[in-house]
Amino acid sequence: SFVYGYAHLTWGIASYSLGQGKEAVRFLQQQINRFGHQSTQFTSRIMETLECLRIYDGQLQPLRDLSRQRLALAQNAKLPIDIGWAHLFLGIAYYEWNELEKAQDHFSAATELRHLIHYRVYHDCMLGLARILQAQGCFEEARQTAESLLEETILTQNNLVLPESYSFK
Repeated sequence: SFVYGYAHLTWGIASYSLGQGKEAVRFLQQQINRFGHQSTQFTSRIMETLECLRIYDGQLQPLRDLSRQRLALAQNAKLPIDIGWAHLFLGIAYYEWNELEKAQDHFSAATELRHLIHYRVYHDCMLGLARILQAQGCFEEARQTAESLLEETILTQNNLVLPESYSFK
């Protein structure tokens, strides 16, 4: 069910990229209604796809609502990877609304699970924390956070995000 859900994620993003975002959202919501009761992992992958599409469209209210649902679903099923993704998306929504404390809470919650979550989530949450520190005028702490992220990225040899880590620092 994880792989099947991931295939839907890839399809949804590709459909959006081809200008078929509304159709993708409609189809993905139908999939949740039809098969969501069968697998939490499948449902969570579909929700992740919808979260991505909401970000692409700048729809922060639906993003927040969906991410809250996903966080509850993932917490009940004890799925740390999905908990991390939900916190990331909630952090993004609150950051965009300039609700920095709430954003910080979500980014921090995800980074506390750093060895249980996808490295991309950890990476992006650390970037979010550094941005919040910078917005609060804590420039040295922001720099240290970026430096810490770069060191961790080098240590884990995560070449996918290494250029971003260097660039952000």
